[in-house]
Amino acid sequence: EVRLSKNLLNGILPASVGNLTATLLKLQLSFNLIEATIPLALSNLTKLTALDLSLNKIKGLIPPNIGQMHSLQQLFHDKNALEGPIPLSIYQLVRIYVFYIGHNMLIGSISSSINNLT
Repeated sequence: EVRLSKNLLNGILPASVGNLTATLLKLQLSFNLIEATIPLALSNLTKLTALDLSLNKIKGLIPPNIGQMHSLQQLFHDKNALEGPIPLSIYQLVRIYVFYIGHNMLIGSISSSINNLT
């Protein structure tokens, strides 16, 4: 478990974050000043059960490969500057039970695949 929430961490989230141990279960980086986009390599953390990037300055799209994080149960991307549509792969997260992406600038419709999220 990595908890770095409620600091003044700034800059970008490097792609190398996807090289963290494959057994990492929780990554909490909320309440910081992280900017730029969410790296695609983050989806390499397939054992992750909780990912909290809320309350930062993250912009850009939710990575289209987020559905590869099959173990994810809690996803917090709220209160950032994310934009664009909700990627269809997000509906592959069938173990998810907490899903916060509010207070962003997302556009488009909500897929009927939302019914996959039990």
